[in-house]
Amino acid sequence: MIEQAIYTRITTFAGLSSLIGTRIYPNQFPKGVSYPAIRYFTVDDPSVAQTHDGGPEGLASPRYQFDIYDTTPNGAKLVRDQLKFCLEGYSGTVAGVIIQGVLKANGRSFPFEDEVGLFRESLDFFFWHTQPTS
Repeated sequence: MIEQAIYTRITTFAGLSSLIGTRIYPNQFPKGVSYPAIRYFTVDDPSVAQTHDGGPEGLASPRYQFDIYDTTPNGAKLVRDQLKFCLEGYSGTVAGVIIQGVLKANGRSFPFEDEVGLFRESLDFFFWHTQPTS
């Protein structure tokens, strides 16, 4: 459910959709993908927070890593910056998911990756959101 909300938020954010369209993929890129593109995956998915009486409160905080790849370093950085504008501090309802807040956890720049012939930027975000408890 949160994955659909993430995809919807990113692909409908004008600053990103103009750069990547719908080229955002879970876990790995499909064969023949065009760049720039974003790959994302779950880094950590802690269990649902508990209330003081021991019951679930329905608040989750998974951490996702977003890897941005492009053929130029400036292209990768431009997508990174737009992704940051799109997600950092965001709250709202997307695809039926109530997102309480998105917090940037980490960011990294990488040197040219010879094995894939691309430049990579990376950002991690925590997505605090409510989810069904049953």
